Amino acid sequence: MVDDISKFTKEDLQDELERREVQEMIDDKPIPLEEWNRDFSKVRKACETHIQELMNGEVDTDAEHYIYETAMEAFYGKDVWDWVNKMLK
Repeated sequence: MVDDISKFTKEDLQDELERREVQEMIDDKPIPLEEWNRDFSKVRKACETHIQELMNGEVDTDAEHYIYETAMEAFYGKDVWDWVNKMLK
């Protein structure tokens, strides 16, 4: 370990900071729920509702986004949004 960071260039320090930020993203990446713990019933219901609405001539512009959100939560759990929001900043 180096005690004196003045021996490093600004570029070296910036590279190290970027490397650490990338590693943090990798370490924090959401992990899918175990298969036995996944519940796709809400995804199924959202898809069925969307199809029925289309058959009835209704247009819900938010349906695709709602299905996406429901699928993400079914696969990764509700905490996935903490990570997604962090990545979008």
